[in-house]
Amino acid sequence: MKNNEVKEVTTVQDISREFVVKFGIKSSEEDFKWISERMAYWMKEKGDRYYFPPFRSEFAKKFFPELLAKKSKKKKPSLLDEMIAKREAQKKEGK
Repeated sequence: MKNNEVKEVTTVQDISREFVVKFGIKSSEEDFKWISERMAYWMKEKGDRYYFPPFRSEFAKKFFPELLAKKSKKKKPSLLDEMIAKREAQKKEGK
């Protein structure tokens, strides 16, 4: 099954209970079995109320690993580096 057949997700939090149900309905037998087994495992471990967050993380790792890929963040310069850069820029402008 292709991931975009159900709904586009951009974050792990976009994966709701309804999303998992729709995904499971359209998935292969193998995927449906995996979803059912892992959901049952987490329900047993965490109970009916708290099972979904760990299940959702595991579901995302299996079916949407790109959501969990670390995105490189552009590091913000320190205040000192920013001040020095601005001062040097002013000197080059002749101010």
